[in-house]
Amino acid sequence: MFSANQTPEGFKKDTVRNVESTAKFVWNLATWDLREKVNASAQQFPFEVDEFEHVGLEKEFSSCLPGDVQNPVPMVRESPVKFECSYHSTLRLPGASVMGGVDLVIGKVEGVHIADWALSKEGKLDIGKTKPIARCGYYDYVVLDKTFEMVIPGGDKAILAGLEGNAEQARQSMGRPPDEQTLPLPKSRLRSGSDTGRQAPHVPLATAANDLFGNIDPSLTTFGKLSHRLPVSVYLMLQLPLRPSFYIFKSFAQPSFASITKTRAFSPSSPANMKLLYPTSLVLDPAKITGFPTLTLHPYDVKSPTLPSEHHDAEILVTWANSKDNLTYAVKNLKDLKWIQSLAAGPNDVLSAGFDASKVKITTGSGLHDKTVAEHALGLLLNAARRFYEMRDYQLQGKWPGHLGGPQPDREKDTFRTLRDARVTIWGFGNIAKSLTPHLVALGATVKGLARSKGVRDGIEVFGEDSLEDILKETDALVMILPGDASTKHALNRERLGYLPNHAWVVNVGRGTSIDEDALFEALEGEQIGGAALDVFETEPLPEGNKLYGAKNLILSPHAAGGRPQGAEELIVENMRKFLGGQELKNII
Repeated sequence: MFSANQTPEGFKKDTVRNVESTAKFVWNLATWDLREKVNASAQQFPFEVDEFEHVGLEKEFSSCLPGDVQNPVPMVRESPVKFECSYHSTLRLPGASVMGGVDLVIGKVEGVHIADWALSKEGKLDIGKTKPIARCGYYDYVVLDKTFEMVIPGGDKAILAGLEGNAEQARQSMGRPPDEQTLPLPKSRLRSGSDTGRQAPHVPLATAANDLFGNIDPSLTTFGKLSHRLPVSVYLMLQLPLRPSFYIFKSFAQPSFASITKTRAFSPSSPANMKLLYPTSLVLDPAKITGFPTLTLHPYDVKSPTLPSEHHDAEILVTWANSKDNLTYAVKNLKDLKWIQSLAAGPNDVLSAGFDASKVKITTGSGLHDKTVAEHALGLLLNAARRFYEMRDYQLQGKWPGHLGGPQPDREKDTFRTLRDARVTIWGFGNIAKSLTPHLVALGATVKGLARSKGVRDGIEVFGEDSLEDILKETDALVMILPGDASTKHALNRERLGYLPNHAWVVNVGRGTSIDEDALFEALEGEQIGGAALDVFETEPLPEGNKLYGAKNLILSPHAAGGRPQGAEELIVENMRKFLGGQELKNII
C-alpha cells in the first residue's frame, strides 16, 4: 500500500488517478543513493509532465501484470527492489488539515524484482546494501544501514522456522509432506570460480523462495515460477499476495517510489479507445469521468429511437430515463456492448428492452437515489400527519379549515397526527430506509423494519416477514420501499391491509406493483385505514379517470421521489476502475 495526500482543493494526486485508471502500479524501494531524486519527485508537476525525464531516472518496464505487452508500467531502473502490483482498492481517509483527505491505495503483489547486488551470500535481501530511507516528519529523513536479530521467545517451531527462512523445517514441524517441486537457484546462489557455468542445482520450490526472500511465511504464500532474469534481477511470480516479514517493507518503505512513479503507463502502443455513451437526460460532468487514457466519452439522446451509427461500436452504455424504442434499438445494434450502467435504482427498463445479463454486465444506480427518496418519504409522512393536503383542499374551496387549527389533542391514542412517538414500520429495509430512519428518529418516531431476514441494521430492529401480521397491527404509518419483482407483487393485499389499525397510513415510495390498488381503494373508501400517500403506481402515468384520483384521504405524487441521481459520476468512475481491473462491479445484477 501507499498513501497520497489530496490537493488542497480536494483532488486526487496524479499517482492515484493513474493507478485507478490503469488498475496497476509498481512500488520501487527508495534508497540512500536515490535520495535526491526521491526529494525532487515530490514537487507538484502538471499531469502531463513525465517525472522520470524531469528528475533524471531511467525506465525499465513491468512484465508480470495484465496488458504489459501493450501497456507496461515504467519502473525505476536504479531502484534495487520493485514490486509489480495489480490495483485492489482505494480507501479515502478524511482529514481536517489544509491538505484535506488522504487516498490510501492498496495493491496485490504480482511480481518482485531484486537486483543481484542487493542479495547477501545466503541469498537474502541485504538491508545494509540497499540502505532504504524513510521520512520521519518535518524535513527529517532516516537511513537504515544496520540490522539486528531478535528471536521471539517461546515461539512455535513452525513459526520460528518460517522466520528463519527454513521452509522444509517449517513443513516438518507442521506435519506436512516435503514439497517436491523444484527449480534452479538464482544466479546469486551459484558458486564462483571453478563452479562458474555449471548447471544450477535444484532445490524444493518453497526453499528457494525463502532463500531468496528470507522471512516468508510458507503457510500463507503459494509460489509459482521462479527464474533468473538477466542481467541484474530476479522476479517471483506469486499466486497469492506476498506475505514477507521484512519489517523495512512494512514500516519503513516511505517514501517509496510509488510517489515518484506517477506511472506514465500510457504508451503510444496503448489499446484502441473504448467508447462510453452517456445520456443527456441529466447533467453529467464529463470532467469528473477522466483519468482513463483508453476511454472516450460521447453524449447521446435517450429519447431518440436510434443511436448514431458511428457509435454502434460502443462498449459501455450509461442509461437514464431512456425511451423503450431507444433501448430496443441499442439491444439490436450495439453488438460490442460489454457493460450497461443504469442510473436508475433498478434494472427493469434495461431488462424489459431485451438485454441479457448473462452476456452484458448490467449495474444499477442503487444508492444514487437514497437521500432524495428518503426526503420525499419524510415529506409524505409529514403531509399525512399534519394534514397539509386537507388544508390545501379547503384553501381551493375558499374555506377556513378551522378544525385543523387552534388547540389540538397531543398524541391522542389511535391517531396519526404527529411523528413524535408514532410507530413507523419500514417494509423493505435497504439503503433508502437507512437514510430515512435517522430523520424519523430525530423527530421522535419509534421505527421498526420488515425484511426477508431479521436482524439489527443501523441500530434499528428489523423483523422477518414471519412477524408481519403482528408488526402491522402495531403500526401507525407503514412506509413501503420494496423492489419490483414477482416476489413482491401485491405484497400489501386485502388481507394484510386488514391487519393495519383504522388510523394507519400507507406510504409507498418503492414500486407500484407491491400494492393491490383495488384492495387499497376499498380500504380507503371504507375508512378501514387512515389514508395513503403514493408516489408509485402499477400503471404510470396513472390513467385519467382512474378511481384513485377521487379516493378519500389519498395523496398522489407522480413518481417524484427519485428522478435526480446524486453522485452518478462517482459511481461511473468507481465501476470503470473495477471494469478495467477485471473486478466485481458495484450493484451488478
